[in-house]
Amino acid sequence: MNTDLGFIRKDVEINAEGTLIKGWLYLPLRKKTEPYPAIVMAHGYAGLKEMYLESYAKKFAENGFAVVLFDYRNFGDSEGTPRHEIDPWQQVEDYRHVITYASSLSEVDSESIGIWGTSYSGGHVLVVGATDKRVKCVVSQVPTISGSKMAHRRVNGDALTELLSSFAEDRLNRQRGGDPVYYSVVPGGEFENSVYKSKDALEFYLKGSEKFNNKVTLRSIELSRGYEPGAFIA
Repeated sequence: MNTDLGFIRKDVEINAEGTLIKGWLYLPLRKKTEPYPAIVMAHGYAGLKEMYLESYAKKFAENGFAVVLFDYRNFGDSEGTPRHEIDPWQQVEDYRHVITYASSLSEVDSESIGIWGTSYSGGHVLVVGATDKRVKCVVSQVPTISGSKMAHRRVNGDALTELLSSFAEDRLNRQRGGDPVYYSVVPGGEFENSVYKSKDALEFYLKGSEKFNNKVTLRSIELSRGYEPGAFIA
């Protein structure tokens, strides 16, 4: 349990139907006779709770919100396999599990739960906010809107043909019991191919946390191509 000016932070474990999602619960220290409104939040693509987000969670807690900041399954302190696989729809479900946990706390007003996301999770919160009536507020920062359009901008021509073939080969190998194929998230990892190549991305990920592991499964890339959270905005 960690304390700071204006709030307390506790490690928490959340049962996601047999898989433990782990995170931090922030509670304001200011005295209040009624439960606190709550914010559920998580990082974007391959991000961990230790990567820059605590400054947001602290500010929210200092201003009277309970906050649950968590790692998705397969990442960080949370359980789940394959490690470092990003299934956007499963991450949407992880948000729902954490909302359920938050709503069960005596310190939280279950009728005043909001969700916060950035980048890939900015897309997740659009989906959750549109489909889960327990959510009363959505903050979506620089969100993923269309996985297919983003994929088209990044890869085309012969490179696309090669990528699609690698998806099929990976699926066949995994069905036969082989290990997943991995990409580095940014250049400099143990794998030749990387998801992001810009200098900004390199600095963002590698300076975010010592706990960051520079890899994701190839299937994470495949799954992102069909993810269209912008369809839920209306």
